[in-house]
Amino acid sequence: MPRILVIDDEPKILRLIGRALTDVGHQVTTCDNGEQAMRELSTSGFDMMISDVRLPDCSGEDLLEYAKSIDPDLQVILITAYGTVSQAVNAMRKGASDYILKPFEIDALISIVAKNLENIRLRDDLMILKSERMDERAGRRITGNSEQIRHMKELIGAVAALPTNVLVTGKSGTGKELVAETIHALGAGSQRPLLRVNCLAIPSDLMESQLFGHVRGAFTGAHTSKKGYFELASGGSLFLDEIGDLPMELQGKLLRVLEEGTITPVGSTTPVTVQTRVIAATNADLAEKCAAGKFREDLYFRLNVFPIHVPTLAERIEDIPELVRDLTESICRKLGRPVNDVSQDALDAMKAYPWPGNVRELRNVLERALILAGNRPLVANDFKCLLRTTTPHCCPCAAEREGSNFNERVDVFKKNMILDALAKTNGVKKDAADSLGLSPRALSHHLKTLGIE
Repeated sequence: MPRILVIDDEPKILRLIGRALTDVGHQVTTCDNGEQAMRELSTSGFDMMISDVRLPDCSGEDLLEYAKSIDPDLQVILITAYGTVSQAVNAMRKGASDYILKPFEIDALISIVAKNLENIRLRDDLMILKSERMDERAGRRITGNSEQIRHMKELIGAVAALPTNVLVTGKSGTGKELVAETIHALGAGSQRPLLRVNCLAIPSDLMESQLFGHVRGAFTGAHTSKKGYFELASGGSLFLDEIGDLPMELQGKLLRVLEEGTITPVGSTTPVTVQTRVIAATNADLAEKCAAGKFREDLYFRLNVFPIHVPTLAERIEDIPELVRDLTESICRKLGRPVNDVSQDALDAMKAYPWPGNVRELRNVLERALILAGNRPLVANDFKCLLRTTTPHCCPCAAEREGSNFNERVDVFKKNMILDALAKTNGVKKDAADSLGLSPRALSHHLKTLGIE
């Protein structure tokens, strides 16, 4: 629900605008002087400000300058009499979005407000698109026809069109994010954004501001107000990955969002209504975490309204040929070259392997094999050193092939160590990091630089 601040020293006009904007679904705050408006601007976040150019204690230009210092993206519409049009035009040069002449028809004002709110939506969408990696996600689909995958697709189809929150569970690398993308793409909010948050990757002291936003002055360095992920994703979906690692102090605030549909930005006392569907994912046993006092039971019940489990690759070996075909096409498209053929003996070798890293490991192995193979078909021999054993130090790795340099060998050695640690800890990154003597953030860095994630 858009939040609009209206300032006018004429009570009748203030009531008229406030009532009209409320009737069309906006959240309206009214003020009859500049000082009161400045207090509201400094403590609450707004999408738009509508102000008379002339106020008893300041000018509309002064108020515009103050508002823009708090939130440079704030949409500002000025109300002006005929004699002060030049003042309004000058204010537009300083950042005002629009103006309307007195006397005005209320429908005309509502139309101007709608136009400028659409500009906000387009701006937010553009910001989201710029912040997202524009890779092949748009063309991704859930591949496979095994019984487990057919059942999972049925569950996705049943819940996608509903506003219900979803909990996606499964081992690391199984494709939980792809399930979230599919649910969003098939839902009513598919034209609005799907934003992704990794609860493990963001430091706990920044997480609240990232999720719920903040107002100017909320903390050191908060020079302007900023919307959080919940507000930016309103009308769409928010994918909370690694939800089991959300700090306990934020679990209660997330519960409030799920129960009440409101968030309160850091430093503000004004709740903001959001309509954001939450799709959470975890590779941990949340019921076990609840029993250990590490996860709120009430939040677990709220998230677990509609659980969807993603099977491991070992549980759907029959899907490997189709997965290999799709992944090979995707990788070759990324490499900018023709698609390699894959021999039956290569497929048999891959079907005989347990894939502890699941689909993520399959993609990584395929990409390296394709790079080494050039344009020729893939054969079983391409995989014998790339597929890990339960004791990797006994198996010669791909880096030991003739022609591999020192850095490649080191990278493959690191990659194998990390993949084995993830396999031994069932994909729990915190435990894998501990076993490797790394911090969770350091492990996340290695996962990205080595192309494991």
